[in-house]
Amino acid sequence: MTFQPCHPGALLVHQDRGHLPCGNRRLVLSVGAGHNPGMRHPDLNVIVGELSTELQALYRERFVGLWLYGSQARGDASPESDIDVLLVLTGLDRPALEIDRYAGILADLNLRHGVLLSVIPVAQPELLEASGPFWRNARAEGIAA
Repeated sequence: MTFQPCHPGALLVHQDRGHLPCGNRRLVLSVGAGHNPGMRHPDLNVIVGELSTELQALYRERFVGLWLYGSQARGDASPESDIDVLLVLTGLDRPALEIDRYAGILADLNLRHGVLLSVIPVAQPELLEASGPFWRNARAEGIAA
């Protein structure tokens, strides 16, 4: 799996085994797809793929998808950059409890790959509608992962 950007305003809205709707068009996650990778972690696809597999197993029908944002999404990461990911769920009551649920998965991936994964759980409606600079930037620079 590799990453391809959505056009501005189009967002990840549904997980469907390798294809994600992006606005009114389908976004296909495939090797060499559109987005200029710039500087990214060399194992980004493997790491995010493993994260996705683990979180899909944990959340099952609540799992909508992952949204990569920050320097890795922009393609201007340094070797010390973390990997910023939004975990998009159908609903979310208490973010701290969700973080506790997947902490072991993150610890394992971080140690195994020598990276720092920063994963924030978010309800799909919040990602689509929240205002403020963080959300605007995450939507503008983010890519379906």
